[in-house]
Amino acid sequence: MENEEKQTEEVIDQKQEEQGKQEEQKQEETQEQGKVEDKKEEEQPPSDEAKGKTFTEEEVNTLVQDGKQELLSEIEQLKAQIKELEQYKPVDKTPDQLQIEKDRAEIFSEKVDLALQKSELSDFKQFISGSTIEEVNASIDAFKKLLNQRDLNNGYQPEGDANAGKKADAYETAKKNGDYKGMFGALLSRK
Repeated sequence: MENEEKQTEEVIDQKQEEQGKQEEQKQEETQEQGKVEDKKEEEQPPSDEAKGKTFTEEEVNTLVQDGKQELLSEIEQLKAQIKELEQYKPVDKTPDQLQIEKDRAEIFSEKVDLALQKSELSDFKQFISGSTIEEVNASIDAFKKLLNQRDLNNGYQPEGDANAGKKADAYETAKKNGDYKGMFGALLSRK
């Protein structure tokens, strides 16, 4: 709040300096107009209507006060806006809240480690991700399916069924011998 007050005071000072400069410029212009009018008056006879107006000290002070009041009201509006916007400012966490978050992160990490140990996938921790334990379990299941599929694809795969030739031979042998029971049995034993 002290910073805001200092900033507000700085803004007020800057505005007052700007307004003071503007007033000085107006006074200089007025004086220059007065000089020009004096020269014109020397050249021409004085007229009833004055073309330029010079300000008295009271009028200048009144103008300065009015400008100052405008600036102060503007500053008050800005202060109100600052207060209104402060409600959207994130709240700084207390040390207790920070400790709770740290503890929760540690507990979650331990749960992930335990789930990986149950699944016998502790070596693959860097490949498992998730922000909740359900997401981690889903990731573990997907990884297990992938590993199982990989094991199946890399395992021994015979080119044909070794028993298929024997069954076909048993059927053919029974057929040659005219053994209908043997033929029927050979067909039933096929899958």
